[in-house]
Amino acid sequence: MVKYIKFNGQGSTDTSWFQGQRIVDSGWKDLKILKHSIFSIKGDSRPELLRRFYVNHQHGGCPGDKDWFVAGDTLPGVCPWEKKLAYPAFIYSKGNTVALWQSDNSSTRADAMGIFIKYL
Repeated sequence: MVKYIKFNGQGSTDTSWFQGQRIVDSGWKDLKILKHSIFSIKGDSRPELLRRFYVNHQHGGCPGDKDWFVAGDTLPGVCPWEKKLAYPAFIYSKGNTVALWQSDNSSTRADAMGIFIKYL
């Protein structure tokens, strides 16, 4: 496992567990600290984007998008960084902090995404 987000899902629904305020720990040191513009399973569901499981810090137009993770499930979106991908795509910040998606060295593609549930 390269990156992870651990949530406290107690009292949550099938989708509400995936929220910034439920983060217990993560592979990014600033994920619990910085503001989240979008943090949801539905993500940004505009037809030209379809960014699911979207963990976004800042929308700044394509050159200013700063994110930790996104699951893209459609053919190329509107931004240059999306047009280089094969779909579906799991993109994550490979550093310890949020990534500027437009930068070639700040993010990378994962082979898979997993969701693991532990009942206490």
